[in-house]
Amino acid sequence: LRMVQRRARAFFRGPAARALAIFKNHGPQAGASMPHSHFQLLALPAVPPSIAQRRANEAAHFRQCGEPLLTLLAREELARGARVIEGGERGALVFCPYASRFPYQALILPGGAEGPAQASFLEAAPEALGAAGAALARQLRRLKALLGDPPLNAFLHADCRDGSDPRAHPWHLDVFPRLTALAGLEAASGAHILEVSPEDAAGRLKMEASPA
Repeated sequence: LRMVQRRARAFFRGPAARALAIFKNHGPQAGASMPHSHFQLLALPAVPPSIAQRRANEAAHFRQCGEPLLTLLAREELARGARVIEGGERGALVFCPYASRFPYQALILPGGAEGPAQASFLEAAPEALGAAGAALARQLRRLKALLGDPPLNAFLHADCRDGSDPRAHPWHLDVFPRLTALAGLEAASGAHILEVSPEDAAGRLKMEASPA
């Protein structure tokens, strides 16, 4: 993550970069064309529509409530507990989101019980990068132990140049195994059929917790 941050900073020195696509593909079914483990980082000249819509929702919530939507989400998930995999004791909150698109999807938010620590990935402190990276490694080990090294994607939601208040958009990681194919309903409508509830997924993943 420290290397990704350095490359992201280099991309954003130029005026053409409006958004970043930072992702990991693992396995051919998830789009990986190379067998070794790797991240990819692309600088985009426009903010993709799905990212723009998410950020618009986050910006609207921040204007209305004065706090990031992810902070509210983190607080409510910790209070409920049923979908939490890691509660922030080691510097990152890991949970299966309520409206998961894929079975065993998980969000990783750097920061403890108080919610996401920092908005800007480009300015994130080494401690936050270390905590998020360690949480990502633990989550990948859980998925491998539980599901037998499944194909998966990981996406890092980072800074954009879209004119909104950057405080509304804390950086975080989204990790989702690709156990099911995107069929006609998903491809045409964006509505996903979830075969494992996020509560069941979190419970099973917690049973695979690694001490490392």
